[in-house]
Amino acid sequence: MRSIVLVTIFACGNMFSFAQSIESQVKNFLKLKELKTAQVGFSMTDLSSGKNIYHYRGDKSMMTASTLKLITTASALEILGPDHIFETKLLLDGSVEDGVLIGNIIIRGEGDPSLASQHFLKHYDDVVSTWTRAIQEYGITEIKGRIIGDNSYFSGISLVGSTAVKDIGNYYGAGAHALSAYENTYSLYLKSPNKTDSDV
Repeated sequence: MRSIVLVTIFACGNMFSFAQSIESQVKNFLKLKELKTAQVGFSMTDLSSGKNIYHYRGDKSMMTASTLKLITTASALEILGPDHIFETKLLLDGSVEDGVLIGNIIIRGEGDPSLASQHFLKHYDDVVSTWTRAIQEYGITEIKGRIIGDNSYFSGISLVGSTAVKDIGNYYGAGAHALSAYENTYSLYLKSPNKTDSDV
């Protein structure tokens, strides 16, 4: 069953007449045949007083789905600002001797949600190739150590308590981590054999 959650929060003038208008619009909206089997909730609050103007099943818990992206984006713009840049740092832990790194390369994430995303290739290019060039330009041709992903920039539990269990295993239900790449997804490429008999 699909859920639709409408959440609108703002201030207005004539509350009574406005609430009547909103109630009328919500009732007309609910008559749509596409919503016959949907779960719908609506809540409107006056920011200046905190008073609820109108709600339809506003006290029910529902999955917010993609509408929550609006709140997440607005919060990020308010807190981080439109010019904020997420940084992912490539660090060396060790010494370089004759082109050999005796130590580790550390990839320290600082919360970039779009690192290596296929949707931002023009911005990132190929991240692995970029990092490889940076290491080579530093004069390193061999690494005697490990490549370590540092996810410690964020602390605490990455999943909120309201996350549906069935969503956790999906890319859209992944928690917020300091280091994530490829939109928390991976690809499997399967090649079938030419033979079709049951012995294969």
